[in-house]
Amino acid sequence: METKIIYRTDPEQYLTEILEANGFNRLIPSGYIIDKTEPGVGATQSEILDETRNSIILEPFKAVIEVKQAKFKNLLGVCQGVKVKDITAYLRSDIFPKKIMVTPESFEKVITALSSYDPNYRQNYFMLIDECEKLVQDCVFRKRILNPNEEFLQFTNKALISATPSQQILETFKDFKKLKVIPTYTFQKNLNLLVTNNIRFVARNIVIEHSDDKPYFIFTNCKKTIAYMAKMEGVKDDYSIFCAQDLDENFFQNQGIGNVKYSVVEQKYSRYNFFTSRFFSAVDMFLPDNIEKAHVLMISNLVEARHSAIDPSIDAVQIFGRIRRIKGVDKIATTTHLTNLNPIKAFENEAGVLDELDKEVELVKLLRDCAEKTLDPQIKILIESLQERLFADKTFNDDGTPNEFYEANFKSKRSLMFQYTTGLNLLMRYKQVPFFRTTIHEVNEPFSDADRLSLKRANGPLKRQTIAMCLHHIMESYTGFNRYDDVNMGYHLETLEKMDSLTFKAFFALGIDHLFKVKFNAGQMKKDLFASKQNENNPLLMIDRIITTFPLNIPVYCDEAKN
Repeated sequence: METKIIYRTDPEQYLTEILEANGFNRLIPSGYIIDKTEPGVGATQSEILDETRNSIILEPFKAVIEVKQAKFKNLLGVCQGVKVKDITAYLRSDIFPKKIMVTPESFEKVITALSSYDPNYRQNYFMLIDECEKLVQDCVFRKRILNPNEEFLQFTNKALISATPSQQILETFKDFKKLKVIPTYTFQKNLNLLVTNNIRFVARNIVIEHSDDKPYFIFTNCKKTIAYMAKMEGVKDDYSIFCAQDLDENFFQNQGIGNVKYSVVEQKYSRYNFFTSRFFSAVDMFLPDNIEKAHVLMISNLVEARHSAIDPSIDAVQIFGRIRRIKGVDKIATTTHLTNLNPIKAFENEAGVLDELDKEVELVKLLRDCAEKTLDPQIKILIESLQERLFADKTFNDDGTPNEFYEANFKSKRSLMFQYTTGLNLLMRYKQVPFFRTTIHEVNEPFSDADRLSLKRANGPLKRQTIAMCLHHIMESYTGFNRYDDVNMGYHLETLEKMDSLTFKAFFALGIDHLFKVKFNAGQMKKDLFASKQNENNPLLMIDRIITTFPLNIPVYCDEAKN
């Protein structure tokens, strides 16, 4: 692909100024995939404000359009709820030039209205696909995002743009040229990569440690993480959740969680603000005048939601760009990516991942061919059930033809999963992204996300045994290695006590060896626990109580001792 480089010499330069300084006119040029490098260069804004041409701007989400439409009164936003007759009325209005911003799902309505009003719309309108990497990133679970592609290619004047255009996009739109914006100043942002085996524990500590008055903007696609954090002490009294309406109705409301919003158009935020993936890209967020900066926290929780993996080369860059700069000054105090790791480690290197993907795609092709040729209906059903078990089956269209966007999505997702198998792999992925200066810290706890999840799924003696082993590991970790931190140890102990108070009490009163002896039988544990209470002078019991109540090196004051 032919590539042209242009330079951004000042962080306050907008795209129109960058283009003009590099020999273009102030318009976004046709026939290019524009790589902005940095988000927030005013690309869509410049197209909306341009007074020389009609424009159709394709945006990935409704949330983006709502903010732009509130700011620019000449703009028609087209998404769910807007009818063809509303678009036609706009086309017939005196507004010139026409500026239409539309989601992929509503694009057909725009074309229907244009076809009737202006048969030459493909020559009379410039079409821009914003955040073009979404065509690959979201296409498998949101197939209608690809609907505009065929129509887009028939426009005379057209372009794609993003700060993070993926390699798959560059390879798919081969007839376009690439226009790369390179800053001549230092633009890299500091990012702290926190790799842990206990998301909830570390998230809680992050919130507690940052006791300043700066708000938190927390980006995650794990609804369970949001639900947990929204109920945390210190958070539950001042938070907002920004997500899709159906997620609110089908999950958060069932959890008794309120303060849910579906748009940021009002630009009103709480101390703690949670955003799902529809707010990761393109959405403008502005801090109020009395807030100087905010903390950005990204959370990937692969143990509970594999789809919550944040891509360092796309999502992380886009997320950083959501809080808009004012006069070239970043409004972000700290940027942290908190993550656990992919529990499935199938390959030693990325080449192995991609090779396996190619084999899986070929296998699906073979199965589809066999299903088509067989005359036995039972064999046909068997073959089709086999191919549906393979994720690579999703890389084909309904008519059985391969889809290059689906296949690109398949490969990029699997590749990303490999990066999340170790902290080092993920750090290397970040090192390949010129936007960040990344440092890594690893925090491993004796009680992990995987432990908590397995306990939820277990019951009976197995659950009690697992809890006892977790308690044993916690006590070994905090007392055996001189990690006398009453706050952190107390958090883990409290979590396990809530899961099974009987096992918790029996562990400290009777000891783990005794629990194994009675095979974690609940009835016997209750009897033995009752018997132990009759002998409060039991020295072993006293030792356990002293350890858990009075950690070493932690001062105890007189008034506390009396209580």
